[in-house]
Amino acid sequence: MLLTKVCDCLYRYGFRKFIILNGHGGNCKAIEQVGMELHKKGAWLACLNWWLMAGELRPEWKGGHGGGEETAGIMGVDPSLVDMDYIHEPMDLVNDVSENMPTTGWGSVNFKGATVVFPREYRNYTKNGWYGTDEPHLATEEWGKEMLQTMADYIADFIEEYEKIDLPHPAE
Repeated sequence: MLLTKVCDCLYRYGFRKFIILNGHGGNCKAIEQVGMELHKKGAWLACLNWWLMAGELRPEWKGGHGGGEETAGIMGVDPSLVDMDYIHEPMDLVNDVSENMPTTGWGSVNFKGATVVFPREYRNYTKNGWYGTDEPHLATEEWGKEMLQTMADYIADFIEEYEKIDLPHPAE
């Protein structure tokens, strides 16, 4: 709702191209909905999910929630923000739906080899907030700085290209 109000206000002032740098998976659907509404009015909204994009640009950076990728990102900004007392805690996923449907990640389970979405509070299936393939203790400040610089360079290139695209036609 808040993002809709902000974008609508900016639209009234003439903005037609929006970029959202997103850092939280829980925001994706809301951002996409705002983008669809703007598109109907003849505007673009690009959502840059940095953590997903980093893993696409460098597969070794692909991570999960609270894992090495996100920990490295924080270390690249300020290592003192990472509480090293918890860095070696194991991933502790709980099969809260069914033993035959093990928890695999953010609101999902696996059933017979396929992912099924089960929206629920993360506290139900992880005790420490971490899940994924990248262990937090593998994160380094150097990794974080390199990843953040790579993302900054990518975003700058994206903005340059984004400025060149034509606006969509408003829906009638």
